[in-house]
Amino acid sequence: MDKLKILYDSIDCGSVEFHLIKNGKTFKFAFDELLSDPFPQLVNLLVHVQRGEACTEGLGDTYDDRIIVLKISVQPDGDKVVLRVELIKEKFLLEEIYPREELVAMFKKIFDDLLNDKYFPYSYPCFWHICCADDDLGDNVMDAIEDAHPDWEMGDVCNYAVDSGQLKLAPRYEKYLEHYKKMLMDFVIPDKWV
Repeated sequence: MDKLKILYDSIDCGSVEFHLIKNGKTFKFAFDELLSDPFPQLVNLLVHVQRGEACTEGLGDTYDDRIIVLKISVQPDGDKVVLRVELIKEKFLLEEIYPREELVAMFKKIFDDLLNDKYFPYSYPCFWHICCADDDLGDNVMDAIEDAHPDWEMGDVCNYAVDSGQLKLAPRYEKYLEHYKKMLMDFVIPDKWV
């Protein structure tokens, strides 16, 4: 039987895409940057892997117009980790034993890529909430930039809005962004994150 492969493909304007491949079957899922989505959960998995503790996270996502619900579990086994990925609707279980450091390196690469993405920090984690305290102003500014540059990615629109001084992060998001960076750099989920 083939070894379960977890391929992390790319970050595309706020969406992180993964492929799970085992025995000729491929499942794709992508995470986006909204507050309720799983970067804190991935950090939580990493923390447990590093500590040698068991952990399970349930995640939901829409990909290619399909709802994908999966459960990711890590179970320590000496210097290795049993990684289980269960796709609930497909009733499909993927399981593999990985060296602990291999999983840690994979998670850290994702977080480093996020921190170095050209759309960071404005597209993360406030992609749809970039605007200042007046949400209507933010929507109007973003719409005007999009109309002027219809070929731009949303991240380019966000960056331009902030870099040009037309918008700034509201104080609540400045604090959130500080916590978000710390989480991705230090692999610790701040108190009251969710």
